[in-house]
Amino acid sequence: ILGLIAPALAIAIGIVFLYAWLRRRWGRGGPRPQPGESELLRLYERLQRRLSRCGAPPVTPLEYQHAMNALLLDEVTAAVNEGAYAGRWPAPERVRELAQRIS
Repeated sequence: ILGLIAPALAIAIGIVFLYAWLRRRWGRGGPRPQPGESELLRLYERLQRRLSRCGAPPVTPLEYQHAMNALLLDEVTAAVNEGAYAGRWPAPERVRELAQRIS
């Protein structure tokens, strides 16, 4: 019985290392951001900072839009909602256009 412990331990350690290697090679397993997703979310955060929104209270983008009623917030909020809730993120070119209009 003692002769089986060392090989079993070696196999278990090998499996753990193989699993860690596979996770690292194929990423964390989560979905990768779609084109435009990261840029739009950064733009949305920048717009919120510009409007002096401190912190992130637990409200949806539409609730925030109604509370702030700010310039261009309608378009950015619609894009965030469509991306976050429908999975249709705008093209990076569209996000750059919105960012230029906000600047």
